[in-house]
Amino acid sequence: MREYKDSLISRFYGLHEVVWQGSDNKENVRYLVIMNNVFTDFATGVKFDLKGSVTGRTALRDDQNLETLTAKQLKTALKDNDFRKHLKVVKLDELPSG
Repeated sequence: MREYKDSLISRFYGLHEVVWQGSDNKENVRYLVIMNNVFTDFATGVKFDLKGSVTGRTALRDDQNLETLTAKQLKTALKDNDFRKHLKVVKLDELPSG
């Protein structure tokens, strides 16, 4: 990481356990991962934050369509259910050599 400072490999800065007692006196535990943002030095199009889960993983409203939104209108990353609904597949193309 020191040698290749521009690497897009994510850097994990910390893993924290957050524990609190809810109003029902039940102890709640969540884990928080702190990592770098790899999209700071260049413009990106549509971004997805994919976790591999579908529970609560939607950013777009039902009346929003990915094709009609511009990257400027999408201020946050879309999520797993948005990807499944609007893209469905990943197409990888080889870049021409040369």
